[in-house]
Amino acid sequence: MKPTIEILPTQKIVYMRNIGQYGSVENFQMMQTFQQWIEANHLGNRLKESGILGIPLDNPQQTPPEACRYDLALFISEREVPNGLVQERLFIGGKYVVFEVPHTTEAVERFWLTIDQQIQEKQLPLSNSPIIERFKAAIGIERVCEFLVPIEG
Repeated sequence: MKPTIEILPTQKIVYMRNIGQYGSVENFQMMQTFQQWIEANHLGNRLKESGILGIPLDNPQQTPPEACRYDLALFISEREVPNGLVQERLFIGGKYVVFEVPHTTEAVERFWLTIDQQIQEKQLPLSNSPIIERFKAAIGIERVCEFLVPIEG
């Protein structure tokens, strides 16, 4: 699939955070807990609209694995008040190139191994924000994930 361009808004999010190595079992378990929280709080419509964002907050080449922060986030409206297991903050939006990838270990690893080459080939003007993973119910949370590469503009 050819990458697309998308602009994400600056908006309030609810999130759960794990601190530890990226790709860990704890992150998988946190996804299950977050999905249960979304369902219990009747926010499934938000999941269908914008999906769950996976946001790595640290560079694993500069931060020890045990200190890497990873947030799972969901856009919410000002009217929706989170409760329970989540925190809230403002997500600063921006422009992204969206790559759709099968949600398998092999495909995700291939994405990470080739993303630098794709950035060079497509001459993407990167911004100083993390690459975000997005899981949308509309495209099948267990089958496809999207990688949102932040660009200037």
